[in-house]
Amino acid sequence: SAYANYAIQDADLILALGARFDDRVTGRLDTFAPEAKRAEREGRGGIVHFEISPKNMHKVVHPTVAVLGDVTKNLANVTPYIESKDRSEWLAKLDGWKAKHPFHFNPSVGDEVLKPQQVIKELNRQLLEIQETKGTDV
Repeated sequence: SAYANYAIQDADLILALGARFDDRVTGRLDTFAPEAKRAEREGRGGIVHFEISPKNMHKVVHPTVAVLGDVTKNLANVTPYIESKDRSEWLAKLDGWKAKHPFHFNPSVGDEVLKPQQVIKELNRQLLEIQETKGTDV
């Protein structure tokens, strides 16, 4: 989606979970993720690539940090060190891009195979529902 591309280009930290980073994903490498590259140079961000397959690591993109192995286990090891910060400005920017460049697709009908977009949309809906439930559970 357009708004996801804007987010990747403007993010100072990219957590890539099992992403292959081939040229179909990155486009021109010299213009890929400029804010993350700048944040890496300034010591405040960059690209963290979690990958289980060594052959997919450093293949196209050279991450700031490469984490090889099972994503679930490695995330569990890293999570305790993550500090929560106010991201309201960033989230507002994302919402603006989503409003300006909404995600459109023609859903599958009848017995057609589900499109990946439908699966992602449903996962997002369910995850937001879970998040709202956890957020209100005191």
